[in-house]
Parts: sequence; structure tokens; C-alpha cells
Amino acid sequence: MAIIIRQWTMDDLPNLVKNANNINVWNNLRNYFPHPYTEEHAKSWIESAMMESPAMNFAIDMDCMDLFERRQNKRCENFISKSIINKARRCFMP
Repeated sequence: MAIIIRQWTMDDLPNLVKNANNINVWNNLRNYFPHPYTEEHAKSWIESAMMESPAMNFAIDMDCMDLFERRQNKRCENFISKSIINKARRCFMP
């Protein structure tokens, strides 16, 4: 599975809303995360992430084709691993 760590773009808005508007996500981030998660929340987050210098919050793209094949074309859900994000920050931070 290919994983690409990159800066956020406005093209990420639909996927961010789809994945963030999840009661299970909210249950684990209750004090810091809105629910329901709307397009306005996503737009605000992406705009703030795009303005960071240096960048400290990254989007994670996952190539899920091998998961599709192994799971007989069932939906591939994106997930974010805290350890991946922390490793990415160490790579990009001087």
C-alpha cells in the first residue's frame, strides 16, 4: 500500500468532511472536535493548514487498490494513524 504525506489542498474538502463527520471520531476527540463535522469546519481547517509555515499538519493519501482486491472490492476507508503523523512531523521539521 502506498502512503503519501502531503500538504492539504481544497480538493481534500469532500473527503475530509466524509471521514471526519463520524460519531466514532468525535467520541475519541470529544473536547477538540466538532460533530457534526461540516464543510465549513473542513474549509476552516484546510485554510489554516495551508497557511502554516512551516507546515505542521499533513494530509495522508493511501493507495487502497490492494485492499480492494483482498476484500473483494469492498469500500476502502481512509484512516489516520497518530504514529504516521508524528513521524511525518519529525521528517518535515528541522
